[in-house]
Amino acid sequence: MNKMRKLLLGIGAVLLSLALFLTGRTISKYVNEREQDAPIKAAAFYFESNYLTEDNHEYKLNYNTQSIEIELYNFENALRISQIDTKYTVSVETEDESFSLTDNVYTAKALEAVTTKVLLNGLKAGFQYKVTVKAQGGYEKTLSATFTVANAPDGVYMNIENTDHFVLLTVWTEDVKGTASIRVPAGLIPDATDSTLHGVKNYTNDKYTEFSFTDATSFVSEFASHSYRFFKTADYQSGEFAVEVNGIIAENGSLK
Repeated sequence: MNKMRKLLLGIGAVLLSLALFLTGRTISKYVNEREQDAPIKAAAFYFESNYLTEDNHEYKLNYNTQSIEIELYNFENALRISQIDTKYTVSVETEDESFSLTDNVYTAKALEAVTTKVLLNGLKAGFQYKVTVKAQGGYEKTLSATFTVANAPDGVYMNIENTDHFVLLTVWTEDVKGTASIRVPAGLIPDATDSTLHGVKNYTNDKYTEFSFTDATSFVSEFASHSYRFFKTADYQSGEFAVEVNGIIAENGSLK
């Protein structure tokens, strides 16, 4: 009887062990399959900019714009920051052969809200610059924008101020430089305290006659101006001035 009981207990123990083994394998297989089926949580990656967009936004810039600063962000807001180091590669397409990038590769560390600033210098009037930035950090995203600098006005202007005792001629240029050629009507005495008029003589036969002079120093750079003063005599009858700078005839303009 005892032998039979021991045999049954032994068989029961073997069957219990086998059941536990099979159950364990089933649970392990289920867990493994669930782990394989579960989605992998990807590291966050963000790339935004103050100017660049995914649809290549276009900007019109004033003709005297010489530089722009583009900001690159590895975050969307204070809670959404890239969890991967980011590498930015900058490229610029333009017909301006003199333009060049100082740097074209920048980096931003992960888990820090970093604003990377890209400064573009040497922009010129009349040219277009397409800026493209590719961000890489396990993922890849490209943003771009096109900046068009307006054509510079090409002009020379003059203004006459007629007072009781003198005439003031003001000449200014826009995107023009060179030597000024000025014709002055009769009846005016050049102000000798002005270095450009010093030594100019127009007194002949007891009269102050019409005369011309050149100014090679006042307009050596663009967007320059100079005022010339001439004292009036009784012979002055509001004659006309004629002004050219680098061969461009001056138009009447307002100083206001």
